[in-house]
Amino acid sequence: MDGYGYTLAAAIAPMLRAEREKAALTQTQLARRAATTQQHVSLLEAGRLAPTTAVLDRLFDALDLQLSVTVEPRDADLDAGIDSAAVDDLACDLRIAHRMTKRFETEVPFVIDGQLAAAALGVPIKVRRTDLAFAESDGEQVAHWLRELPNVRRWCDTWHDFAPIDRDPRKPGPPHYWTPWGELYVRLLPTLPPPIHVVVEDERYPIRPLADVEADYPQIARIIRRARERAASRAP
Repeated sequence: MDGYGYTLAAAIAPMLRAEREKAALTQTQLARRAATTQQHVSLLEAGRLAPTTAVLDRLFDALDLQLSVTVEPRDADLDAGIDSAAVDDLACDLRIAHRMTKRFETEVPFVIDGQLAAAALGVPIKVRRTDLAFAESDGEQVAHWLRELPNVRRWCDTWHDFAPIDRDPRKPGPPHYWTPWGELYVRLLPTLPPPIHVVVEDERYPIRPLADVEADYPQIARIIRRARERAASRAP
């Protein structure tokens, strides 16, 4: 699992928001009716969180609705995502990663990983969070950095929400965080690969090689495969 929940999250987000607004409810009001939090509803409506069936049942029941299931051609979700990928947001997404990492008290090597790495290397993909990879040997410094970042919460599988629990990525639980700059996912690798440096708006960013990203993130690998198939089909 690569932790993105891309397809379900992308499909549910606009539907949930439209139905909530049609019912004239705020996110907080819907959250109370569904026994969850406003932050959880906000994440779902932004397409940044893959919902569980239990949460979906409660949310739509609170709207006097129920979900139905349909099927569509294979890779239809990938085609829709590729067609709507916002390349012009790349500089903004990279600046968010820069704002996070410049808060290290001492310089700690890292590479930008996941969707943001793929986008920086030309993959037509929507960036829904910031993924950063560090060396396992720097785990203590990374844990200290996460504890010092203001207003950060860590994902709790038990509560199905972000919570004020231990931020140390070496401790059990998903290293998935909510920060004032958006979502953050931290990966500790045995060794950091030599980065590919990408320059955007005069800022130099260390990017994890695309082959490594493709190997570790199955959903991103699907998007890359589909983008290559589409490019090949259009070749003369």
